[in-house]
Amino acid sequence: MQKLVRLRTRPSRDGKMFKYFLDYKDEKGKRRQISLGHADSHKAKRQRDQKEQELRMGAPFTVPQSMRLSRFPKDSQKRSRGQVRESTLVNRKTAMKHLIEAKKT
Repeated sequence: MQKLVRLRTRPSRDGKMFKYFLDYKDEKGKRRQISLGHADSHKAKRQRDQKEQELRMGAPFTVPQSMRLSRFPKDSQKRSRGQVRESTLVNRKTAMKHLIEAKKT
C-alpha cells in the first residue's frame, strides 16, 4: 500500500537542531507541509500515522451526508478498499444485499 504522508526533517537556521514536518497532498492534489514543531521521533511517527489514517478515511475532507441504503454498500467499499481484505469486502457486500432485501419486505 502506498504511503500518503511522508515524515521529513527540516534543519534550523544554525544547523544545530531540526524539527519534523509532514509532507502530503491534500484532496485537491495540492502539496501540503505541516511543521510538527518538535524533534521527538516517536511522537512524529504517531502523528504521521494519524494523518495517514485521516487521508485514507477521508475524514478531514468529507462531511457526513445522508444517503440511501442502496448507495451505502458502494460508498462503504470505496472507503474501506485497501484497508481490509478483499474477502471482507465480499462478505460485507453480501450482508448489505441481504439487509436491503429484508428491508424491502
